[in-house]
This record gives sequence, structure tokens and C-alpha cells, in this order.
Amino acid sequence: MKMFISIFILLASSFAFTSNNQSHITIDEIRISDSDECRTKKCIAYDVAIEKIKIPKIKQWTPGGANPTSEICKSLDAQPKIEISENKDEISICYFKDGSYIFAWDLIKILKKSNPLPP
Repeated sequence: MKMFISIFILLASSFAFTSNNQSHITIDEIRISDSDECRTKKCIAYDVAIEKIKIPKIKQWTPGGANPTSEICKSLDAQPKIEISENKDEISICYFKDGSYIFAWDLIKILKKSNPLPP
């Protein structure tokens, strides 16, 4: 139940989140690091958000209720991590090697945009 509430809050709210004293910026509804590099379009998170770096297809999902965004994050050679928002909500974040990050559930938005479901 707590996981469901966290997911709902993550997708539906516009809460404040700070990681390493950095807030996020939004690019086409995708939330990424608010860093000099990302603001100047020179970070991995930005490249993933604009789909310059494609998210690899996951061939087989881990059974047992694993967070699907963690697997997507790892497929991008990044590190998934749970952060706590100022409201004490759990937020899944995907950290890239250059220090930039993207909200992990926004990776699902990118996948849906590039692979829409048939009507």
C-alpha cells in the first residue's frame, strides 16, 4: 500500500525534491537534474529525456514485484536509488555516471512516448 501511495504521489504531484542540494528542472514533462550541465544540454539525463540516448528494451523483467524503473535505470548503465522528498515521500531516482539524474518513473513516460500502446 505504501508503494502504491508513493507511486501515486510521484506521478500526480508537483512536490519539492532536493538531491545533493539541487532541485530538478522539467523538459517535456521529464524531471532531470537542475545542474549547469543539464541546463546547457550537456548531461546524460538530458540526452535520455530528449531520447538522444534510447532506453534499451528489457527482454525479461525480474519476477517478484521488483521496481521496473530500477531495471530500466540499470539498462542505461546508471544507479537506481530511493531518495526522500521534503514531504517524506520515497522517490525513485536514476543516477548517471556524470552525476546527473532523472526521476526513475519518468523513464516509463519516455518508454510510453516512444512505444505507444495500440488503440
